[in-house]
Amino acid sequence: MSFKYTLRGTGIGLVAAGAVIAGIQYMGITEADLETGAQASELNIEEALALVEDHTEYFVIPENKYNEITNTLAQTELELEALIEEREAEAAEEDTSEEADEETPAVVNQTIFSIEAGMNSKDIAAELKVLEIIEDEREFERYLLDQEVDRYLRTGRYRLDSGMDFQEIVTVLTN
Repeated sequence: MSFKYTLRGTGIGLVAAGAVIAGIQYMGITEADLETGAQASELNIEEALALVEDHTEYFVIPENKYNEITNTLAQTELELEALIEEREAEAAEEDTSEEADEETPAVVNQTIFSIEAGMNSKDIAAELKVLEIIEDEREFERYLLDQEVDRYLRTGRYRLDSGMDFQEIVTVLTN
């Protein structure tokens, strides 16, 4: 076992040494640089400008033009923030108007529902769908099975409305 760990340790050491050497090569540091500790030379302003102007993706602008651009950017950002706040306020107004619409009572279908002897949960769900008490008969049937109340449904007549949720309907049908 110890030979296995020794071999593994040696391999990890070789990989680490290789990574260090590759890093030095990638950075372009030469052996002479390492020995002398040479630093990159500083450029004067004319050399820096010439170097920047040689590249087409860069350009040099005077300080006053830079300040003008910066001020224009700041104004544009303020205008953008104002527009965003305005849009959020409009959206909030729309939400409140939608909530007001939602608060308006929806049409509720009320009915007397009968469970006859021999009806199973699928029959009951289908009948409730026809009477528009529920919207999805499969979902109601799954609810009955998940809650394990399908076997407790009783025959009889029940007053139901479309405003009831599944739990309320089951409570009525099992009492």
